[in-house]
Amino acid sequence: YVGFNDPGGCARISPTGQMEWSTTTVNSGRSMAIAGDEVWVASDQGLIHRFASDGAPRGTPQMLGKRPIHAVFSPPLTNGHQATKWLGLSHSLQGRPIAFAFGAELKESWSYGLTEGRYPYPVPIAQWTELLGPSGQWLLVGPDSSVHLVQDDGSFQDSFGLGHVIRGIVGHPTSNHHGRL
Repeated sequence: YVGFNDPGGCARISPTGQMEWSTTTVNSGRSMAIAGDEVWVASDQGLIHRFASDGAPRGTPQMLGKRPIHAVFSPPLTNGHQATKWLGLSHSLQGRPIAFAFGAELKESWSYGLTEGRYPYPVPIAQWTELLGPSGQWLLVGPDSSVHLVQDDGSFQDSFGLGHVIRGIVGHPTSNHHGRL
């Protein structure tokens, strides 16, 4: 799946490079998440557009809950037991980024407020990891380059600052489930 920053929307490209489908019903495909047979695309207006894997729209574009979602993420479907099916990023009225988790019923299951500020560079704000075991966690990057580790069920685990700008982050599990950043 490929998302475009401009009014190009999004597309699905085959492993051989052939265009399987494309749509411009979404003005921007900057933020896309894939889980199972569904693709979610967050629009500039904060609406979520849902598509089947063949490109067919699923329902009408919608806000999730009462908040516009400006970025969307999904964990890999490794064991099918994740509480979080989708993670959306929104902002408070004061501009503070807030991560919202949604379960299979598309109902908010938890939220987590990040530190205030603006991101100095584009950075993957949310990454799925299994640093602390197979139940999974989210690594969330704050605008001040703080790192927040949140369990898949929303329980808080840890946060820390690195003292320099983060341009990317990955959590790598080890065989004893004590992972590394």
